[in-house]
Amino acid sequence: FVSITPATTNVSTALTNWTENNDVAYDSNGVANNVDLINMDVADVIAFANDDSFGVIDYAGISDNAGNVADADTNAKVVVLDQMPPMVTKAYFDGTDVVITFNEDIAITAGNTVSIAGIISTPYSGAGTLWTVAGNVLTIDAGQFPGLTVANFALGDYAETAYGPTDYGHAKLRFRDISDLSGNNWVNAGGGTTDPRFAIVETIGSFAAVVDNSGFDTVTPGNGNIVWTFNHPVRVGAGELFNSCGLTVAENNGAADVALIDNNLEYVDSANAASSLTGQYTDVAISLDSTCKIMTLTFISPNAIASGDTVRSLVPAVFTSAIDPTQNETVSAVANN
Repeated sequence: FVSITPATTNVSTALTNWTENNDVAYDSNGVANNVDLINMDVADVIAFANDDSFGVIDYAGISDNAGNVADADTNAKVVVLDQMPPMVTKAYFDGTDVVITFNEDIAITAGNTVSIAGIISTPYSGAGTLWTVAGNVLTIDAGQFPGLTVANFALGDYAETAYGPTDYGHAKLRFRDISDLSGNNWVNAGGGTTDPRFAIVETIGSFAAVVDNSGFDTVTPGNGNIVWTFNHPVRVGAGELFNSCGLTVAENNGAADVALIDNNLEYVDSANAASSLTGQYTDVAISLDSTCKIMTLTFISPNAIASGDTVRSLVPAVFTSAIDPTQNETVSAVANN
């Protein structure tokens, strides 16, 4: 070959130091062959794969040692094809979602899974909103990882620039099923690397609840409504106020539910006199939505509600984070003026 610099189309990555290598006996997988190759230096091989796929390298004008020159009629062109699987550049678990950012746009298909600390996600169903993709970002509802808690992030606590100076725990993330838009993933990748890992960070933070007390109004006693929204799922099961998500504990369900209500929440009037919640109101019901994060208290108030009247948790706190059981939260709501 005579050394040249080929023309390129739709290739933004710098390609330099073109070199001929004649009579190469083996390919990169050790298979015997006998070919003549042209090598070059690639400024950024990741960008070359991701950004320049389907770009063209045109070898028109190159000649072999016998003097034969490639021209437009011989169509001596090479089309760049991305065969590099997507790689994770950032990943975090915030208690609500697992959010994974890749170095290129991705696609998900039914049956795909991701694992964190050995906990394998529920396979993607192929539809719905529990798995979503926006370009190069994959968001998976945390409920897709059964039993995942902050305790699983045991690789070590250290700060990362992307999340500020706080030290956070890390865990092993596996993502080999996820494909780029060319269909490349680590399951079908060559070269012996089929299962890369990434250290995902937990950014869960403190367990807390925000109250909407707009339905707890001193002006219009009657039907009442208080809503608490937790930033972590609430722990459910034996010994908790709720046995499961999507459940209602109601006064009209009998003595057992009345005891659950009054063992967890109390009514305190503006003079700081405490009484049972079911003793103050009728038709008391407390529900927890299917995400285990939104708790709604409804009631009928036969008595006037005074400014400063409060509904609050009994101490010790009865609401525990399902993803960080070391954290508890008390709740309260003060009547509107």
